[in-house]
Amino acid sequence: MIIDAKDLVVGRIATKIATSVLKGEKVIVVNAEQAVMIGNKKQIVARYTQKRDSRIKGNPLKGPKYPRMADRLFRRIVRGMLPMSSSRGRNAFRNVKVFIGVPDEFKGKEFTKVSGSEYSGKSSFIYLKDLSIALGGKYEWS
Repeated sequence: MIIDAKDLVVGRIATKIATSVLKGEKVIVVNAEQAVMIGNKKQIVARYTQKRDSRIKGNPLKGPKYPRMADRLFRRIVRGMLPMSSSRGRNAFRNVKVFIGVPDEFKGKEFTKVSGSEYSGKSSFIYLKDLSIALGGKYEWS
């Protein structure tokens, strides 16, 4: 299953990805940087900045390590919805692939539409690419 995450709410799409991966499907997500997180921009950035900076107080070689890039942030959100303490969850997580943009191998292919996860446009939001830039992700967005 190939999903285009453009203008989809991250949490809603991640739950659907988690349930389908637990059933044994392989899921590929493209345009992860254009996914939407609903909420106050400043609060979202502050929450993820605090998660990233909390590891600096201890040994930085040990965890937890939080990603900065949009595709890895998306994958981390899906990971939080899987039972990672069991082998079932760890094996399911291997079936999740997330990409920034659309790779050449997926251009021209049909994307699966996920109902109920579209952004309605009524509340404040932040794109994952903006969150990634605020966290210090070094990538040239095209």
